[in-house]
Amino acid sequence: MRARKKFLVWLCIVSIILMSGCTPKKEVKSQETSKETKQDIKKDYYISFTVTKEENNEFNTYNYIYDFETDKVELKDRVPYTSQYPLTAYSYSENALYYTHRRDGERSDEVYRKDLTTGKTECLTDTIFAVNYIFPFKDKIYIAAVEKKTRAVGLFKYQNKKLQRLLEDKDAFVWQVNYNPDLDQIVFNTYSDDEAARRAEKNEEDKEIMGMNSIYIADVKKDSVKKISESEEGYMTGIILDSAENIYYQLGGYKQLKNGKGIESLKFDELNIDKVIYMNQAEIYYISEKGELVKYNFENGKKKVLYTVEEELLSEINNAVMLKK
Repeated sequence: MRARKKFLVWLCIVSIILMSGCTPKKEVKSQETSKETKQDIKKDYYISFTVTKEENNEFNTYNYIYDFETDKVELKDRVPYTSQYPLTAYSYSENALYYTHRRDGERSDEVYRKDLTTGKTECLTDTIFAVNYIFPFKDKIYIAAVEKKTRAVGLFKYQNKKLQRLLEDKDAFVWQVNYNPDLDQIVFNTYSDDEAARRAEKNEEDKEIMGMNSIYIADVKKDSVKKISESEEGYMTGIILDSAENIYYQLGGYKQLKNGKGIESLKFDELNIDKVIYMNQAEIYYISEKGELVKYNFENGKKKVLYTVEEELLSEINNAVMLKK
């Protein structure tokens, strides 16, 4: 299943380059492997995450949340798996689910919203080809997506039924993205889509050489985007903004951005991280390579598994984000 997810993401990228393109609630108890620590996340936080499952020879997309107030995982809804990349995000304040969906007969994915109180579903966008990230906030949503007739994934704000591009450079391919609710900021990297395409044509055996990376911070409250640094060239596979405003990125191993340079960091060694969700000074929440939703405390080395995929099914945690209620 993990290979399927990575293939779908890569297929989405290749497609873009070539185109230049109500379920009842259920509670799941956390699996605890250690005693609780003194470090507490705010009780109005929750993790929204997406799980795909193969059932009766078809794939379905499920949205779950881990609620810090109840310390439980709760199933919110199931939607059809029709998009290039299965993506959901639950808005607690609206009791609504945002998700990607491909309409019948179309080649592109759009962002949909489902009111879980009424069951009403609506399509919010009509200019998007594919979506990689959705971050719902109380008065708007942020989307990392590629528009039709363009090639690179951009960063957008959807508010008052309008989609606005926040990073004007259409050649800047928004790749790895991470949101920190303590700061109300999003960190992301970009690379030149044109340069990546040129390199891919010249060296078909090594298409992961993406050129120089730029790192940006998007301030959600201010609706502003600021370039932080130019980083080294290569294919980033992860990025993190912690609660003390430290930036880490994964390029080979993990590195911390200091004075515009990536300094090797051993902080994440042996954690078996697939994708980081959130990090503060004491704790990190991430999706593990085993398909687990994990909390790890740096101060005492204690680990807690919040959710794990069902072994009897071909299933996968596809994405997750820490949000505020």
